[in-house]
Amino acid sequence: MSNNKSYHVVAVPQLGVNDDYVIVTEQFLEQASQVEKGDPLFTVESTKTSIDVEAEKSGFFFAVVNEKDEVAINSDLAFIFETMEELNLFKESWSKEQRGSQSIDEGSSVSSENITKKAMILIKKHSV
Repeated sequence: MSNNKSYHVVAVPQLGVNDDYVIVTEQFLEQASQVEKGDPLFTVESTKTSIDVEAEKSGFFFAVVNEKDEVAINSDLAFIFETMEELNLFKESWSKEQRGSQSIDEGSSVSSENITKKAMILIKKHSV
């Protein structure tokens, strides 16, 4: 997407000082659902607590994680777009990015199936 950001990022909150990741235990909305400020979006769980992550603004919901995913602290959970048109434009580019990220290196025989979730979190966290 362009630098003119027309969406709000829903990120993983820091739940405990010793936790590097949370587990998404529940997603309350389907993709492209309309959401109001304060609506619950996800339940996330750390080693010691569980909280609902709420929408900080109204718009249209697009999750980038699934239930049972381990997600690093401060990583993206979802985006909230002002209009459905903006969400659809993003979804097109997101799909292309996801297909492109399936192969780490064109000459490499390593696939995303050989990488653990924890390793993927580190790869994304450090932009490797």
